[in-house]
Amino acid sequence: MYINELDQKKINASYLSQLDERNIYNSGLFIQEAKNEKVVLIDNKGSTEEYVDLISCYAACNFGHNNEEINYFLKDLKSDICAAFIPKESAEFCEWMLDKLAVTDFEILFQVGGSFAVSTSISLAQKYKPGKVVYLNGAFHGLGLDSLSITVAQKDYALQKTNLLKSLESNFLCINANTDDFLAIDWNEVSSFIFEPIQGANGYIPIDPNWLKKVISHAKRHDVITIADEIQCGYYRHGHLSVSKHNQYDPDIYLFSKSLTNGIYPYSIVVYSNKLKKNLRDKIYLAHTFQTSALGCYAMKSVANYIDNNPIEQYCNELKLIFNLYKTKLKGISFISNIHVLESTLSFTVNNYKATEIVQKCFEQNILLFSGGIANNRIRIAPPLTIPGDILKHSLDKLLIVLNSLT
Repeated sequence: MYINELDQKKINASYLSQLDERNIYNSGLFIQEAKNEKVVLIDNKGSTEEYVDLISCYAACNFGHNNEEINYFLKDLKSDICAAFIPKESAEFCEWMLDKLAVTDFEILFQVGGSFAVSTSISLAQKYKPGKVVYLNGAFHGLGLDSLSITVAQKDYALQKTNLLKSLESNFLCINANTDDFLAIDWNEVSSFIFEPIQGANGYIPIDPNWLKKVISHAKRHDVITIADEIQCGYYRHGHLSVSKHNQYDPDIYLFSKSLTNGIYPYSIVVYSNKLKKNLRDKIYLAHTFQTSALGCYAMKSVANYIDNNPIEQYCNELKLIFNLYKTKLKGISFISNIHVLESTLSFTVNNYKATEIVQKCFEQNILLFSGGIANNRIRIAPPLTIPGDILKHSLDKLLIVLNSLT
């Protein structure tokens, strides 16, 4: 069957598993093409509709869909995968990343997907110092069994939430941010402290930097490994390549993924201090097939080049100006509270309404938003950094119309 015949064929999706938020939008739609902030969806009858993406594919495409300045290498891909070797771009990228973070005596371990990066960081810490893992209420660290054990936001949606978790969760300690909860812990029994500088799934909730520095300092005094999970908040999603670097947290491990490759490949990296090798008898090895992905290496290096050759911080500042303008307008709506403008994102709580209801109404206006928060009461807006200002303003005007219709 030729491609054009496939395009005209009625789509039968009855055999497909459900995507996490597909039921919020419309289960009968598929993506046909995407460019920068524009996404074209097609239904099972062949009809298409264009939407503005204000979620950057959950921060995986911070630099715009199908960015030709990043994707150019796909036209002449030099290699695919080789079990024992990776392309030189991998080493070039590592040098670039360590220079950007301004860290010395650190190394980088490639992984696949954010959950596995979290799992690996916890394992490295356990090798260094066995013990419990401390995490923050409201966190989202992934969907593996160990990473789900330190996840709070959206945990109930996870297929991995089974009885097996109970055998793990006794080793994990949840504390509330911006409180003295951490003082009640016996940190001598703790292996690692993992945190998101800005909680993603919880609705773009920033953790107070002064409080976080206090906890990190307390943890380090007890030789506890500190892990900055920047899988969602890194790569300029909130104005900085690394929020932890910007805030001078100096963690032992940095985690990055998502826009690391701008959506081309689900790579992740664990940037770890060499002190973690202290109790290891052997070197740290790559263990899985796709950790040697040539595609992932090319994509990481291509994104790094894009960052170096474009005024990314200027893009973030331009979005911040627009979001601050609309923050003022949102303050006038009675059921909206806890508004955060975090450089290139806007988020807020909707009281008395479910965030998914607003997401659905905006979808009817051809806008892609996403919800968040433990109570599913926050709206998150995170457009590609490359979105034209007039299109963003037009989309936010539509959002205001939706919100005002609920008053």
